[in-house]
Amino acid sequence: MTDDATEQKRWAYEALEHLGQEEVNTLLLQRWTPRLFERFKVVIRRLMESYRSEAKQGDILSHAKRLLRASPQTLHRLATDPDLGRWVESIERVLDERTSSSRLPGLLALLPRFVISAAILEGSDEDLRLRVGAGGRARLPVDGRVLQAPPGHMTRVVVEQGQLVNHARAPRHAGPFELVDGDAGGGAIPAVEPLSGGALFPCFRTLQSSVKLLEKHHPDALEDAGVLCPVLYAVRTDNPEVSHSAGLQSVRGGIWLSFPPNPLVVAETIIHEASHVLFHLMEDVISFVEQPDTKRFEVPWRSDRRPLRAVLMGYHAWVRIYDFLARM
Repeated sequence: MTDDATEQKRWAYEALEHLGQEEVNTLLLQRWTPRLFERFKVVIRRLMESYRSEAKQGDILSHAKRLLRASPQTLHRLATDPDLGRWVESIERVLDERTSSSRLPGLLALLPRFVISAAILEGSDEDLRLRVGAGGRARLPVDGRVLQAPPGHMTRVVVEQGQLVNHARAPRHAGPFELVDGDAGGGAIPAVEPLSGGALFPCFRTLQSSVKLLEKHHPDALEDAGVLCPVLYAVRTDNPEVSHSAGLQSVRGGIWLSFPPNPLVVAETIIHEASHVLFHLMEDVISFVEQPDTKRFEVPWRSDRRPLRAVLMGYHAWVRIYDFLARM
């Protein structure tokens, strides 16, 4: 067997195995974190070149330098929270399209959140001002706590020896998952509408039931999902009986999904999207499909034709879902 064939076989097994925290963390550390921070450095340089006034007003260079002084372990923790990948991709889009500069001030206002999170993780001191979102809330990446202030308001945030001085709302946790308030995050998202506030209560109850279902019937799948996508964003749907979900290839650690009242449907959806995150993790090191990859294949789960990559992603997810259903 050739070296290439051996490597491909190893990646195939890797894609189907149940990977624990240590294995996934190692793969992300090798494949994802270095690449994301290279992109981060590039967008900071490009911001200083193309939007110097806006970048200076937002103190972007200073924030970036403070962030990059953090330890490799802290940078890795930030890279595997979905908010940093979303932020980098959002800035890349603004820089590449040159038509979305109206979004730039809001995106630049998110950068201090990562600096605050780094100080908490490092056990260091920090004192800066950041702007909360339109809903009056600001999630601290990795940490998960939510700062609250009047909508769009600049607020002073202080960290002393890693302890957040400001009052903050605790994150919502069910099993290994954090359920995020949609108004508290920021950055690029799929074409979905995040839920926030009181609308999250029924989602949280369903999530708790789904976690119990996975714990009982397939704890390996629960561990997988908790490692691959520990951050969940609830989204609105017009059909409360059908689960809608999405992920981004540009992030690791998070997915978007609706919460119909049936815990089994939500459990399946979590396995489905966690499988896609694992597929992306494989793609960080190998491209499964040569380009161009046109929409030419019929599949039993959709009415439209799909490109080969989508077929592979679909079957990969269905195999893992079937494993769960067979155990039930």
